[in-house]
Amino acid sequence: MAETSSPQSVIDWTEADRLSFTRRWNDANAFNLMRRNAGFKEYQTIRQRAFFYDWFDQIREVQGHEILWPAAAWIVAMQMSNVENLLKNLFIPDAMKPFAKEGNKAIFEDVFPRLADVFERGLKGKPLKGKEAENWDNETLRHEQFDVVQPIYQKHIRLTPDLKEELLKMASGSGLYVFGGLAIGGALDFKGDILKAQDRFHHGSKVVTAFYQRFKAAIDASRKRRQQAKPDPSAGGRIAFKP
Repeated sequence: MAETSSPQSVIDWTEADRLSFTRRWNDANAFNLMRRNAGFKEYQTIRQRAFFYDWFDQIREVQGHEILWPAAAWIVAMQMSNVENLLKNLFIPDAMKPFAKEGNKAIFEDVFPRLADVFERGLKGKPLKGKEAENWDNETLRHEQFDVVQPIYQKHIRLTPDLKEELLKMASGSGLYVFGGLAIGGALDFKGDILKAQDRFHHGSKVVTAFYQRFKAAIDASRKRRQQAKPDPSAGGRIAFKP
């Protein structure tokens, strides 16, 4: 059932749970990661998947992982989730909506087992650090851009050639696709050809991660205001919370 107004099991949560980072939201995510080949099915919208990435980025940090792919995925997914905003939707080209939904879903379903591996390593006290973390980020992002979404880009551009300009706006965090009001001074500007996997790989690995690191303090402050609880660093690899 996943997101619902009346949670019935450990895999269920309410919208308020997700928005406020409650214990029930945490427990559902952790349980779903244990279902590595099926847990992804519980997340039905771009926004739900974006909030999962947000949660995972905080958990991986507590577990000691130095990977940055989840943070970059969160930022990009939040930009994409604007197609689900009823007001912004009025001004976003119709062709953008199926592209965003298909691409986001494909990436999430593909990476979920890899995130489950990372989560389990954290529980065992074996975090990804240094060169190993860097290699994990690069391998995950390269596979995502070259193998998972490149066919999706090609398919939708064939159907709607004019979509390219809108894709560039989204990647750059401009116009309707600003991330949390933080895309100032062209910090997310996309350089290159949005239809080339290598250029998107460079954007994700160099530009989006740099954006996250640059605004990490502001992001953490926003999380603190929004969330009812936060991961407890003293819990090590285990999942615990403190107010």
